[in-house]
Amino acid sequence: MKMFRIVQKILFALLLVPLLTVTSLAGEKVVVRVDGLSCAYCAYSLEKNLQKLDGVEKVEINLEEGIATLQLKEGAVLKIEVVEKTVKDSGFTPRSVKKVEETKRDDT
Repeated sequence: MKMFRIVQKILFALLLVPLLTVTSLAGEKVVVRVDGLSCAYCAYSLEKNLQKLDGVEKVEINLEEGIATLQLKEGAVLKIEVVEKTVKDSGFTPRSVKKVEETKRDDT
C-alpha cells in the first residue's frame, strides 16, 4: 500500500510539470495615455526616451490614440512615477499610466 502511494505521487508530479510550463507569464505592459502627441517626430522622441528606462524591453506609440505601450522585461519593476516624469521631461502630459499584467499561453 505504501509503494502504491509513492508511485501515485510520482505519476501526479510527472503529469503536473508539463501543465505548469504551458502557461507562462509574459511580463507586464504599461499603457500610458499621453496628451500632446501631434506628429511622428513627437512620437519618435517619446519612444526613444521611454526606451531608455531600466526594465523596458519594447515601446510602441499609437499616435492617433495618444497611447504609449511599454513592454517590460521579465521580472522588471517600473514605477509609475518614473514613467510620468519621463513623459513630462519629454514635453508631454501623461493623462494616465496603468500597469497591465498579461498571461500568454504557449502551446509549443
